[in-house]
Amino acid sequence: SLSVKLAELNRVIGSSQHRNVEREIAEQAVTVFASRKGKQVDSINKGDQVVIVAADEQQAQQLEKQLQQSASNLSIQTSISVLPQRNSKESLQAIAKADYVILASYQFRNVASAFGWNDYQVLIDEMNKRNQRYTLLSLGNPYETIYLQNVRSALAVYGKQEPNTLAGIKVLLGQ
Repeated sequence: SLSVKLAELNRVIGSSQHRNVEREIAEQAVTVFASRKGKQVDSINKGDQVVIVAADEQQAQQLEKQLQQSASNLSIQTSISVLPQRNSKESLQAIAKADYVILASYQFRNVASAFGWNDYQVLIDEMNKRNQRYTLLSLGNPYETIYLQNVRSALAVYGKQEPNTLAGIKVLLGQ
C-alpha cells in the first residue's frame, strides 16, 4: 500500500546512511572554476576577519554558522553584509575591513540577467584593486561567470543546501 511505501521512504530519506551519501556527493561536486594560484581558491587563514556577502540574509547566516563551526580553532572573526540590489555601498564598506570575503551568489531559478550582477562586479573590481583575498561562492548556476569579469577565485558547490555549502566552506579552510 501507499502508506507502507511512504513509511519505508521516511526510514531511508534522512537516515544517517543517506546523509553520509549526500555529504560525499556534495564534497565530490565542489569545483574550482577560477584561481590565481592554479588549482586552489584563496584560502581563509588563522585570525582572519571574514565578511560574508550574500543577496539573502538567511543564506549568509547559514554560511557564517558553518564557517564558525568548521574553523573554531582558527580564531577568525565573521560578519555578514547583505547585498541589496543596486546598493553596494554598505558592502563596499564591510569588505574594506575584511582580510577575506566570501561573495555568495545564488542565481538559479530567476532570470540571470535580472540578478544584481553589477553589484557583484563592483565588489569584485574593488577586491581585485586591493589585491584582497576572496572567493565567489556559486551556490546555484556556475555559468553565472559569463556575467562577471576578472574573478580571481571562484568555487561552485551546486546548491545552497547545507551539505553543499559546508563542502565549499571546508575547501575555503583547506580541509
